[in-house]
Amino acid sequence: MNPAALFLKEEDRRKLCLLEDKKELNAKELESPQTPLASLNAFLKAQSFKHQLSEWGTPHGSFSKLLPSLIAASLQKEVLWLSDQQDSLIYPQAWRELHFDLNQIYFLREKRVLRSLRTLIREESFSFIMIDSHHFFSKSDLHFLSQSARSQRMTLFLFRPYFLSAKKGNPFCRLRLNSSYELSSQKFHLSFIKGGERKRHFKASFGEVFSG
Repeated sequence: MNPAALFLKEEDRRKLCLLEDKKELNAKELESPQTPLASLNAFLKAQSFKHQLSEWGTPHGSFSKLLPSLIAASLQKEVLWLSDQQDSLIYPQAWRELHFDLNQIYFLREKRVLRSLRTLIREESFSFIMIDSHHFFSKSDLHFLSQSARSQRMTLFLFRPYFLSAKKGNPFCRLRLNSSYELSSQKFHLSFIKGGERKRHFKASFGEVFSG
């Protein structure tokens, strides 16, 4: 199972077939992956995502969510993936290959993500939630999430289905990043829009990421 196949839509299946047909993935690395965070950690420079709301631009399907998912796995806590996307399939083996304990990750699909979030936060059900949503979040929504993360020591990753821009800011997130996968170069890209070192850019292939 390819570790990129966290969620697969039809477009992602076609991309995955192209990658495998070209034999760009090293089968041995994927069968026995090393902890895939050495080069990524070097780029992040121990940037802390804990106990705050961070915003991620992830415009290209499941591949773009791979790098933030690796960061989530490194935090080694119970994680809830909350999604409003009804047409995605979940592949547990792919999550296992990212070093997730399948007893520690939960998946929930809800059409009304924000209402579910408010309930989960009120009940303190999870300390780490990844929010995969096409829903519009108002300033009051973002303020609520940011304040809740700080006051209740929660870690919230908010995935947006487009590239984030520094021209359109978000004062409620200290960290904003763009994460993507470029099929033509077969490289992952990660860059800070806010926080960290804004001009720094991480670029790596599948093999480079999973060999550390």
